Amino acid sequence: MNLSILLLTVFVLSSCTHVSQVELPKGSIDREKVRLAVKANLLEFKVCYDSLNKKNPEVTEGKIVIVWEIHDNGEAKNAKIEPTKTSIKDDEMINCMLNTMLKIKFPLPSKGTVAEITYPFLFQRQKTN
Repeated sequence: MNLSILLLTVFVLSSCTHVSQVELPKGSIDREKVRLAVKANLLEFKVCYDSLNKKNPEVTEGKIVIVWEIHDNGEAKNAKIEPTKTSIKDDEMINCMLNTMLKIKFPLPSKGTVAEITYPFLFQRQKTN
């Protein structure tokens, strides 16, 4: 079964800085560079789906929305799913997706800030002629 992963080119990006309850000026990060970093790892995300598909072939499409932070060294931290926007509820696949996200090296956010990213992954069967 062929599966394609569609990356939505629009994703939510917000930057925040956490120091106790004090809110510092928000930073920024290059959205296109974040998208390219994720895109460069699409095959690893596909491995997560393939694992699910082997144990549960009925799951042919769905959506997983991941929220994570990018810290000042480009490291991804605190990855989690957005449960109300995620239709694939398989824990093994979700953990695989989160672990894959945490391994990616991202562009640096503005100095002294943490960028929070929300990114949707759409999985659907590729149509064959």
